[in-house]
Amino acid sequence: MIQVFSHRTHIDQRTGETRVVFNSEIGEALTYEEAWGIICNHDLASAGRLLIAYKHDWETFNLGSRFPNFEWPENINFVYFTDEATSPVIPPSAYTEISVQELIRILKLPYRLENTEDTSSL
Repeated sequence: MIQVFSHRTHIDQRTGETRVVFNSEIGEALTYEEAWGIICNHDLASAGRLLIAYKHDWETFNLGSRFPNFEWPENINFVYFTDEATSPVIPPSAYTEISVQELIRILKLPYRLENTEDTSSL
């Protein structure tokens, strides 16, 4: 089982370290693809840091001006990005522990995963 947590952080003014303000479980998943879905749904329902841009909406939302050097790879119909993103993030071909952790890290999302049992085959 994979537990999915949302957390908020702040910078400690005294030490300059990033500290977790609160950490709450938002769901449990059997696969990493399901865990990523929980993150996407929670983010959509809350702060909305994660944005998904579909290829057919790229020009409508004038995203070419924000990401002028981005070229759509073949067979990719959507990308992820956040307000802090310097470039869109192409979805992984498979949602594994490594790829979901990378999405969280690259997109700077306030989520973490915790394995409660062996999930190496998921």
